[in-house]
Parts: sequence; structure tokens; C-alpha cells
Amino acid sequence: MIKIRGDENSVGEGSFNSLEIITTSNRPKRGYTSKYLIALLHHGRVPAEYFLKLLRDALEDVNKARRKPRNSLEVAFNHVDLDDSMSARMILSGIQPEDEAYLQSQLALMTKEERKGLKQGRIPIDECYNLMGTTDPTGSLKQDQVCVILDNGQLSGKVLVYKHPGLHFGDIHVLTATYIDGLEKIVGNSKYAIFFLVCGPRSLADEIANSDYDGDVYWVSRNPQLLECFEQREEPWLGRIKLKKTEQKKPQDYPESKLESQLFCEFLRARFTPSHVMGTAANCWLALMDRFLTEDIPESEKKDLRMKMLDLVDIYYLAVDAPKQGDKVTIPKELTVAEYPHFMELGEERSYHSTSVLGKIYDEVTLQESETDPSIKIVPLSCFMEEEVSEYYKQHWTALYKEYLRESSKLCNLEDKAERNASFRELYQDYKRMLYKAEEFEQSTRERLDLFKEACAVYQVVYKHAMAQEKVKVSKCGFAWEVAGRALCQFYTLKQPGETALCSFSVSRLLSRREESPLTS
Repeated sequence: MIKIRGDENSVGEGSFNSLEIITTSNRPKRGYTSKYLIALLHHGRVPAEYFLKLLRDALEDVNKARRKPRNSLEVAFNHVDLDDSMSARMILSGIQPEDEAYLQSQLALMTKEERKGLKQGRIPIDECYNLMGTTDPTGSLKQDQVCVILDNGQLSGKVLVYKHPGLHFGDIHVLTATYIDGLEKIVGNSKYAIFFLVCGPRSLADEIANSDYDGDVYWVSRNPQLLECFEQREEPWLGRIKLKKTEQKKPQDYPESKLESQLFCEFLRARFTPSHVMGTAANCWLALMDRFLTEDIPESEKKDLRMKMLDLVDIYYLAVDAPKQGDKVTIPKELTVAEYPHFMELGEERSYHSTSVLGKIYDEVTLQESETDPSIKIVPLSCFMEEEVSEYYKQHWTALYKEYLRESSKLCNLEDKAERNASFRELYQDYKRMLYKAEEFEQSTRERLDLFKEACAVYQVVYKHAMAQEKVKVSKCGFAWEVAGRALCQFYTLKQPGETALCSFSVSRLLSRREESPLTS
């Protein structure tokens, strides 16, 4: 994509055309739905029961996460950011979730996050992929045709195409995935992309949630149930609200003395006075859509409801590009709503109980959340407790752990969550350096047997302290895994019977991914 053309009349150094690489396509992760997508699919005749079945299957998998290693590993990989992938490393080393209290507590936290996503409509669905969109370099595609490349090459057949978070009734398109002869000669062995036609009065990307081809990612589905049920009942989005164009100054229009000041003011405005128009428009649209799908109202009122939703769609799409265009977008008071469906969690005082498919999804997950989780009892792993360690290591880490408890109690008082988490990471890193004499276990030059013994000493000190407390808290065990976790995992693996194999963490993550039905080209 040539973004800036060279100036042939420039003086001095030679000019050149600028090529911008936006991003690269990668193998898509498992596909998920969203609140907006479910609402639009349901409006297109996909039955509510289908989404509820997907939800129950997902809930069953989440519930297995604390009992079955494969499900535990999937959840751990989904939330590696919560514990720097330590739970996944523990499972891969052979530690069973039911045997280790800290692992159980982490999985409980992760499954809570999984359910939180399910409550908001983020439900896994097979044969749906998030693919980067670009244009057909051959120019051979026709209207309502796309080319989709996955693992095994180009697909053929009907597909649904959508872009998150599209709000318009016509944002989901039924298109035909078509084989393009000779495409490989241009794109080589490239995979994981969707190609759109380039001819016609309007691009398909513009019809799908006002998107384009500069790195936008599209949701592509060849799910048989969705294709069988979904009806494209609406025309594509076409904006009806037009903003009055404002003249936007360019950097060269400002005197050099004022440009820096102006840029700084723009930064402050963007950073500290963000626009809430997009969020408000999306919330109001969803509240109206909930009524549109569930309430038995007169046709005249339903028509008025629909027109309000279309206005909110226009406002939302205009607000997306407003910062780049220098435009100011507002929401008229008549388009705002007084009450929201309960699944949006915007406060009980202005909520009503929704009976829509989204309300049923929320209620079903909430019902499971209300069930009391079994208490976790700390039973240290004998592999670490029975290892003979020197008295010096025990005394050394007893003193260091007491020091850590004093420091961590101060950090817990920090109100800013991001600052608190960063401070804890820095504190743990200090203790890692004391143990490994390096930034991390893999970089340590210490003799491995000695290092394993000192890691076991850390484990013994921390777990004995946790069990000695009047009110046992599993979270107290976290210090051992935050500091010595990687060494403990490798030591545990070596202590298990049978052979071991060296495998990179990225490959382990790839192999753990749930496979869907085979792809056909």
C-alpha cells in the first residue's frame, strides 16, 4: 500500500515512495461470538436455543478445567497474562490440578474470568475464524464473491462475513468463497486471509461496519448451523447522517513556534478528555435491540425503534473516524435510553430483566457462578517437601520471605491497580535475581542440582508459613511459584518416572489448541 508518494521537486536528498506494512496475517485463534453478533444473528433467524447449546457446552468445558489436565491447560493458556504463564508451565510439567493448592486457586480465578466472558456473549464457536481482509490482486472476483485462504488452501462454498463490532442489521453478509486460479503465483504460500473484489460502486468492506482494507480483521464463518439458519434480511449499511465538514489544519499550516505546543495540547485532549460517544451509542443501540427482539409492541412503535437504532449506528460509525477527521459527534437526547437490560450490568436502579437470548445467556452463567466453590486445602507436594536442603538455605529464605511480607503489605495499599501490579512484578524480579543470579531460570549459570535444592527451600519455607496461619490463605503460596516456579517445574518433571522430551513453550501452546473439524479446500 503506497501511503506517501515521493516529491519529484524536492531539493536535497532524493525522495522515494513510502510503503507501509500494516501488520501480517497469523493463524486465527478459536472463533468467538459477541453480544452484538448474537443479536444480529438472532435477528437473522438463528434460533436462541443454538446459542444456549453453545453456552452449555462451553460451561461444561470450563467446569472440567479444575479436574481434567487438557481443559485446565486450555484455560491456562487463555489467561497466561494473569500469572505469567506459570499455571500452564505447572500443568505441562505434570502437576495435577487437584494435587496443588496454588494451581487450583489460579484455575479458579481463570475459570471465573472465562465465565465473565461467557456472560457477556463471548462464546466459542467452531468453524469461525478472524482473518485479515485485503483486496483481490487478480481482479477476478465478482459481486458477492470472496476468496478465503486457511490452512489447507482456498475454501469453496457459502460463508458469513462480519466485522466486530458491527451494529447495522445488514453488517452480516452471506458471500460465496470462490477459488481464484493463479492466486498462489502472487501471494505464494500465504495463509489466513480473506480477499474482497475491487470493482463496483462501493467496496464490500465499506458495507460491513464501515471498515476498509488497511489491516482490518473480519469474522468469517462456515459453521453449518449458522449458514443453514441465517437469512440476510437487510440491505447493507448506508450512512444517512452527514456531518458538516470541518477544515482540519495540517502541521505545515502552523508556525514552527506553535506546532509543538499545538501537538502537546492535542495529546492532552486525547489522553484526558476522551469521547464517550462510541460507548454510549453502542449501549443505547443494544438496549433498543433487546426490546426490538423481545417485546410485543405495535408495528408503528417498532418502526420508530428501528429508526432510532439506525441513527445510533450512523453516530457510532461516524464517531470511529471523528478523531482522524477532526469532527465532533454528539448523541441527541431523544436517542438515549432510560433503562438497560440487566445483562449490560449498568446498575440495578436503571435496569430491567431481559428475556432475550442475551438475557438468558447471562442468567444461565450467573446461576452457575452462584454455586459455592469447594474450599481449597493446602497439601504440599511431597516431591518438594521431602527434598533435603541445607539449613542455610532455609534460614536465608525465611529471612527473605519475612522481608517480602513487609514489602508486599505496603504495595497492597496502592490504589492504582496497574501501578500495584507493576510494583509486585518488580519486587518478584528482585527475588528471582537472588535465587538465579540471573533474570530468569533459563539464563542462570548456577549448577542445576544446587539451584533445584534452593528452589525447594523456597517452597518449603512459603508453604509451611501458609499452613501455620490461623486462617489459611492459598494466595500466600504464590511467592514460591512467582520466584522459583520455573525451577520447581523442571525439577518436578525430572522427578517423575518415564522419559521426558524438550519442547518449546510456544510449540506446547500450539499443540494444546483444540482442533476443529478438518478444513477442506
